[in-house]
Amino acid sequence: MPGGGGETAEDDFCVWTNQGTGNYQITVTSTSTSMTASSGTDSVTYVTRLNLAGTDGSVGTVVTDGDTETGSTGAPGAFPPPSCATDNASVHVTFAEVGNLDGATAGSYTDELQLLVEPN
Repeated sequence: MPGGGGETAEDDFCVWTNQGTGNYQITVTSTSTSMTASSGTDSVTYVTRLNLAGTDGSVGTVVTDGDTETGSTGAPGAFPPPSCATDNASVHVTFAEVGNLDGATAGSYTDELQLLVEPN
């Protein structure tokens, strides 16, 4: 990756509820419990950001395994959710190059990041 600054991935999504005031919480967990992707005995760490107020995850709150963030979809609505015509939240993952990817052994690195969405 000449001149690169690392690798990033982002996924926008929609959260909607028909309960209460439209408030919700998302609990973040990773299989590694440390935001670390592994390939055999080798590993690389990553930073996860969660934006529950829009679709630019790069400006979201940094979260680690077990963290819970709260958000609001506004007033709840009827099904199907008209408010989910567009995404309203985002998760952003960054693998830093310096001291991380630049020293990693070639391989297939994996970790599973889970987002549990619940009414709040």
